[in-house]
Amino acid sequence: MLWLHEPPALELMRRVKRAIDPDGLANPGKILPLPEDGSADGVPALRRRPPSDAQWSLIERVREKAGAKEPLFVVGTRTKLPAEMAEDKGEFLTTRPMSRVLDFDRANFTVTVEAGILLRELKAELEPEGFYVPLPLMPGTLGGLLAVRPWPGIRRSILGLRILLADGSFMDLGGKVVKNVAGYDLQRALLGSWGTLAVILEATLKLSPVRPEIPNELPKPELPQFGRWHRKLKEAFDPDGRLNRWR
Repeated sequence: MLWLHEPPALELMRRVKRAIDPDGLANPGKILPLPEDGSADGVPALRRRPPSDAQWSLIERVREKAGAKEPLFVVGTRTKLPAEMAEDKGEFLTTRPMSRVLDFDRANFTVTVEAGILLRELKAELEPEGFYVPLPLMPGTLGGLLAVRPWPGIRRSILGLRILLADGSFMDLGGKVVKNVAGYDLQRALLGSWGTLAVILEATLKLSPVRPEIPNELPKPELPQFGRWHRKLKEAFDPDGRLNRWR
């Protein structure tokens, strides 16, 4: 597992494990490795691409908020956010400056893009070359679409995510071409979480050589009534409860 996950992601998995299974009853034989379980000779260091300038700008701003213990609200274009939810929230940080295509791997039909890119911009970049992203063409940003997940099929398009936690730490989840079946599928928890667990900085998507048959007109999503399992996940991702507390 140390080959697949960097230490921050493994630490987050351990926090999730403690939050949802404090007595260690589920899969007692399965152990999440500690960083010291690997050696410099035995486990190669994961090579991740450094954050872009726009990502660093948001990361530093979030760290300032964390140091001041201030509430934190991060959005895209706010097209999916009901007006009443935006009242009296103070300063909003936006992902819109993060709008670059970071890696377009035509041979493997994958693309890595920043979360602030508009969906129409992303499709306009890919489709002239005969590549299609199986996501609805909705107003707003890619990150906003993933955060609210108005259509269940969105999950099938996601290979990896880079996320930013409320304390200013960031990590990569998933991979580019290798299906990852080790550890917790934290990406699934983030989709549809309305940004309450973490901020999506970038996503790696599977592409299709043919135009997919997917819905493009979907009703505006409504904020779900989060239950106790979501609250337990919130404790693991955001122990101080400062990120995107919409209610």
